[in-house]
Order: sequence, then C-alpha cells, then structure tokens
Amino acid sequence: MAVAMTFLRDFERSGIALPPASRKRFVKVSDSILLSGRNLMNNAVNYPSPTPLVEIPEADRLLAGMGSQFVDNLPHGTGHSKSSVFVNPASIEAQYIAHNARSGEARRIMHIGMNRTEPHRVEVLDTMLRQRAELAEVLGSETYAQLTLRDKMAKTPENVDGFLKSLAKHSRRAAQVDIDRLRRIKAQNTSGITHPREGPTGHLPQIYAWDRDVLSPSLSYALPKSEPIEPYLSVGTVMNGLSKLFDRLYGISFRPASVAPGEVWDGAVRRLDVVHETEGPIGVIYTDLWSRPGKSGAAAHFTVRCSRRVDDDDPHGDGLEPGWDAGLGPGLETEGATIHGKEGKYQLPIVVLSMDFGPFNPTGPSFLPWNSLETLFHEMGHAIHCESAQPFTARS
Repeated sequence: MAVAMTFLRDFERSGIALPPASRKRFVKVSDSILLSGRNLMNNAVNYPSPTPLVEIPEADRLLAGMGSQFVDNLPHGTGHSKSSVFVNPASIEAQYIAHNARSGEARRIMHIGMNRTEPHRVEVLDTMLRQRAELAEVLGSETYAQLTLRDKMAKTPENVDGFLKSLAKHSRRAAQVDIDRLRRIKAQNTSGITHPREGPTGHLPQIYAWDRDVLSPSLSYALPKSEPIEPYLSVGTVMNGLSKLFDRLYGISFRPASVAPGEVWDGAVRRLDVVHETEGPIGVIYTDLWSRPGKSGAAAHFTVRCSRRVDDDDPHGDGLEPGWDAGLGPGLETEGATIHGKEGKYQLPIVVLSMDFGPFNPTGPSFLPWNSLETLFHEMGHAIHCESAQPFTARS
C-alpha cells in the first residue's frame, strides 16, 4: 500500500490528471527544468572563468611566507603593476592562496576572485527559478516550494522556515562561542587581520568568509592532536556503532551474513541483514565500500528491490488476463517472507550502499577520516529509509 501511494503521488505530480493542453505544457516545462538543472550543476562544479585573472598587488608582502619559488612562478605584472602577480581563479595556486596565505588581504582578494558573479551562471539560475514557478502554476500550487513539500515530512514552506529559524535561534549561542574563539585566534596573529585598526587590543577582529579555512583547523572538538581520531574509526567499529544507534532508535540492527556463489559482484562486497528486535529480518544491505577499476567514486545508495506485500494481490482488479506474464519467463514471482506479528507474506527490500574508501585491505582493518565517516552516516540514513518502506514497530 505504501509503495502504491508513493507511485500515485508521483503520477499526480507528473500531471496525470491534467487536461491535454495543460499536460502538454507540463511536459514542455519539465523538460526545460531538466535541461536547466544540468546546466546549473555543470556551472556549479566548474571553476570560475580564468579571465580576467585575479590581481594580487604587493605580492612580496601579501604572499610572504608562501615560498619565494611559489611566488616567482606566478605571472608578474609590468610597469605600474610590476609588484603584482596574477592568478587564475580556477587554478590550484588560487586554492593554495585562499587556504594558506597568512595575509587576510591576500585571502580576501582570492576569495572574491574565486566567487565572483558571472552573468551566464546567474542567467541559468534565474531561468530555472522561472521554470519551476511555471510548473507549480500548471499543477495548481502557489509556489514550487509548496509543490515539492506537499508529501514531505515538512509539508509546507512555513514549516521549513519555522524550523530553520528555530534551529538558528537554538544554535546561536554555541556558534557565537566558536566565533569568539576564532576572533581570539585571529587576534594573536596580526598578519591575519584584514583591517589594521582591528588589533588584539581594544575589540577583537571580525571573522570574514576568507578567514574560515585558515582559522577553522585551530578549533578541535575531538581528540587532541597528539591522539588522532582515525585509529578509532575502523570500518567494522563504525558499522557496529551504526547498528547500536539504530537499535536504540528503532530496535533494528545489522547482522553480517555470508553470501552464496554469484550473489555479489565483487569479493569486497559485504552483506548485512537488517533485523528487527521482534519482527526478525526486514531487509538486506550490500555494502560496496572500496575502490576498484571502473567503479564510480561517488557515494550513493541504490534500491535494488522495494518492500511490498506479495500474497494479497487482486488479479481481478489488475484488469489483466490470467497468465499475462507467462511469456516473460521466471523472475516476477516471489515466495515472500513471513514477518513475526504481521499478517501475510512480504518481499523484503534490498539496498546497495556504494562508497569509495580506497583500495580494499583483506588483511586488516581500514580506517576512515572524519569526512568519510560523515558521508557514510548520510548514505546509511538513506539506506535505512529504504529498508523501512515496510512499516515496522519502532521504539517509542
């Protein structure tokens, strides 16, 4: 039933009930949005145009401490600009200056150059926003946000706005503590102060966007630098931690399972059975965590098979002749699994969790850096959402 309702809502958002003229308009606008979205993503992942180059004046002073060889290899100006260097905002040199220059002025110049407004990118965004507004109008919604949120947990744009404001209010005090710490760190290093009048005496200097990358590493919320956190984050430990977390929240846990010959597509793939504390097995997750030739490096999850009840189909309601699928061969049938405490039989969901944590190490544990840990938690949340398509009894 849950899967059917999901399909129904998708059909409704696709304009299935619209009259022919409106339906034709819907298809046209949808195609335009798809194209605009691709253009937007292409512009987002591409760096700024290399022209014009970003000029950093007084390079000897503003880039002091970055190495004379590095500075000498940058294109230098002539005439009145002979003390300047010119940097391609899409280059690795630009990244290096933005993240490591001692001078706040050098970082400011580079930050603005790397994030400057480019009219063709703004035009793509404006076009897509107009197209989304038109699509919402075709489907009878006041705004695209209202259309998108209708069947989501948030339900309305007002709820989203209220949540974000509440989150900002709740986090403001803790954020201010962090900002004050960064201001004190900045005050201790006068070469990092953009405005000379903002010194360590009197009031503390302000924190700007171009200060973040160079100052943030000074904030530590984990273990001291003498005790790196990675040795505690083996893949096995993290998976065990996730299992305990989901057990506390929902009463479900992971149980490693052996695989049959031909069941997995690579020897490094592992199978986890998802088990509910009272209902038993409710799904399967295959974890494909290691790099190999030809595999995409992007983190993702894939629903191979959704959850559904399989013993209560109504052949008469399908409007199809008995045996209509006989010519398709085997594969559409499923015997179904019995779930303790629930009536009927169910097709259990199968999900693949695909990551790229580097080469597989069959002889010992592999350890994760913090950003990989965050990515794994994010994708596992998607996977568990797919596993819970068949409602189970969660802990209160």
